[in-house]
Amino acid sequence: MDQLFQFGTDPWGREIIIRLAWGLLTLSFWAGIGFVVFHAVYAVVWKPRVEPGEGDEAAPAAAEAHADIPEKIVRHTGPARMFHWVMAASMLALLVTGFFPIVGLEFSWLTIHWVSGLILILCILYHIVHASFFLDFWSIWILPQDLKEAVRRTQRQLGATVDIDKHGKYPLDHKLYHLAVSIFGLVVSVSGLLMMLRIDNPILSRNDFLFEGAAMGNDAAWGVVYVLHGLSAVLFVMLTITHIYFAVRPEKLWITKSMVFGTVTRDDYLAHHSPKRWDVTPPKPPAKPPAPAPAAPAASAPPPASPPPPASPPSPAAPAASASPAASASPPSPAVPAASASPPASAPSPAAPAASASPPASAPSPAAPPSTGEPASSTS
Repeated sequence: MDQLFQFGTDPWGREIIIRLAWGLLTLSFWAGIGFVVFHAVYAVVWKPRVEPGEGDEAAPAAAEAHADIPEKIVRHTGPARMFHWVMAASMLALLVTGFFPIVGLEFSWLTIHWVSGLILILCILYHIVHASFFLDFWSIWILPQDLKEAVRRTQRQLGATVDIDKHGKYPLDHKLYHLAVSIFGLVVSVSGLLMMLRIDNPILSRNDFLFEGAAMGNDAAWGVVYVLHGLSAVLFVMLTITHIYFAVRPEKLWITKSMVFGTVTRDDYLAHHSPKRWDVTPPKPPAKPPAPAPAAPAASAPPPASPPPPASPPSPAAPAASASPAASASPPSPAVPAASASPPASAPSPAAPAASASPPASAPSPAAPPSTGEPASSTS
């Protein structure tokens, strides 16, 4: 236990844990270096035997078969890249200010350390919100399908011939790394905030007796906080070394570039990702509703019957011809019988008065225009 933790005594003489043994810092560093060497040898000697040509199958024919996939595919949005690089800078600052004084490089480190820690905490909080509500939340977490893939890859490493489908947006090793960073990042953040209560700073009021009522005692409880903080910090040393190693490997540079520029090419996408597990085809615009067919013209009603033409007025009756004194009387009206030769006038017709032998002109008939006014001829 003395190789893992440092112990001391509290004011009552009880042995308590104080902090992590700094020998673990050396162990974490060399574990990271050892992993780098092992993987470099594996990539040259063993991997070509069990994974021949993996990642090189993005042939032009495959690109033609997925013509709907754009030439440039967004892998990391601008906010995601900003988060990554700010978090990386704060993490490097924390490692330098936290461990360089321990290995003998003395400088004024405390203020830089807790300020960098607050920046890291803000980055983590931002990432939780951004990934939960604005990104594909489950794409970075280990799912049952990833566990099946891990079993197949292990079988292939042992010499079995198995088919392994390409992964989605993030392969299993990326998800494992993200899980480790998430766990130890939360531990180092919470413990770091508690440790700020034991230093003078403008953010939190100092409180050396936060755990005064704890069963193990105040000093022992603070010792547990220091151990958790130190353990998470030394593990970040190993995680940082391996992360930088993979970022600069030639076959991984396309991923590193995507963290700088945000996109990957279609060939790299098809070579390493399954379109079924990471669909990047642009959403198709919603289909426009078909235009309504023009309405058939309503059957027109037959035109109204034209009113009968008005009856033309009867032509005026021709005036009675003047006869010589010996001429007979004027021809009778169609509705009036011919005038008799007797002196008295005949009874008047309903339509026109009978012609009179007297000198006055005959009265006009209601159905015919008035006569010319000439005297009717009389019998001799």
